[in-house]
Amino acid sequence: MNMTPNMTQLIEYRLKRSKETYKDAELLINGGSYISGVNRIYYACFYSVLAYLHKINVSARTHEGVKAMFGLHLVKTGKIEKEFAAFYSRVLSKRISGDYDEFEKISELEARDFLTEAEKFINKIEEVVRD
Repeated sequence: MNMTPNMTQLIEYRLKRSKETYKDAELLINGGSYISGVNRIYYACFYSVLAYLHKINVSARTHEGVKAMFGLHLVKTGKIEKEFAAFYSRVLSKRISGDYDEFEKISELEARDFLTEAEKFINKIEEVVRD
């Protein structure tokens, strides 16, 4: 598919935003704000997925829709491993719990595990975007 300059710029913007948001997550987690850190981890992953969806000219209207398109266009096609889909589902679920459930707690260990997995996720999506 030929990409227009605007599409290319949008993809690059999403990848950059993903990396910046990941750095925000690191700062929050290092500062002890685990729920906020996991929220930023989710959005860092979300932005990277949006970059890929922009590349293939697919859109979704909701977070669940983005997750579904991610599964359809990246996992089912074999572009990435199923473990990445499982991680994306977990971090989305944890982000929702952290945002909306009363008295939600996320441990430092859990937050740091999400951070480690997110770095692999984001790097993998960027690799696929650049292929």
